[in-house]
Amino acid sequence: MTTRNDAQPGGRGESLADLAEALFCSPLRPESQPSADQVRDAVRASLVAHSGDPRTCACELAQAYGEYPEITVARMRWCREAVADAFGLGLATT
Repeated sequence: MTTRNDAQPGGRGESLADLAEALFCSPLRPESQPSADQVRDAVRASLVAHSGDPRTCACELAQAYGEYPEITVARMRWCREAVADAFGLGLATT
């Protein structure tokens, strides 16, 4: 995975997964077609709201998955793509 220096909004070297989970926990929605700046701002705000700890975002994501798996998968896919684009991170391909 490639990273850029400005890709660490919490200053701890968050991974693509961490940043995507933070975006998942934000109110930003793909329907609004957010800009890269809006995605970065939403990720930063979400991390602040979760005390700067991406693990709390992961817990919220897990709860949502348990309640709404079909919606959660599609949203997380969008979050990963939006974060990869906004922060200049590469998506792993399988």
